[in-house]
Amino acid sequence: NVQPTFLKLKPENLKEAGTIDQLKFGAKLCVASAKAYIASPSMQGIGKQIIAVVPSSMQSKLTPNLALAGASIVAQLLLLLVYLLLGRFLGFTKVFVFVCLVALMLAVSSPDWMEGYKANKPFKLIARSAAINFPLRWKENMVNMTGYTNISDRMALASLVLIVLFSGYTLFTPSPPSGPPQMPNMPMGGSNAHRIPPRG
Repeated sequence: NVQPTFLKLKPENLKEAGTIDQLKFGAKLCVASAKAYIASPSMQGIGKQIIAVVPSSMQSKLTPNLALAGASIVAQLLLLLVYLLLGRFLGFTKVFVFVCLVALMLAVSSPDWMEGYKANKPFKLIARSAAINFPLRWKENMVNMTGYTNISDRMALASLVLIVLFSGYTLFTPSPPSGPPQMPNMPMGGSNAHRIPPRG
């Protein structure tokens, strides 16, 4: 029989994970969570509903996972099309800044959203809780990303205000005209034109 091996860890030999290690762990955790969510009965049911919509000749070749993957690709293409259309009329920089700002807000407040979703709380209550806890979540993310634990509440709030002000300035500043640059009119003749005197 194989004897079990016991490991004893000394506190002085342990070191805090760096930013890169935390990002790798977060990425692996997101991938594992996404796989578990796709394998859930509710998502598998949605995949079967997608298969029921496609032509009968293709239904035998699809699985719920493939149907969900295809639907996600179509959704991403539609989002890209919407981004291009909005960027055409509003400006690509403005649309990009707005999307990044919304994604940042959702990423910081995601623990409150996930907790409220699992507890089946009303949307208004989840949004209120996320708004109240957002400053604390923002500070925690700054500490985790930078590694500095001496960040005060005012410093965290000031950084958030700067980001919001910069985003607002970009969003509300009028875009320059997109037409081709016009060349200045050059005098072609008349009294202002330089004439070369004839040689004798």
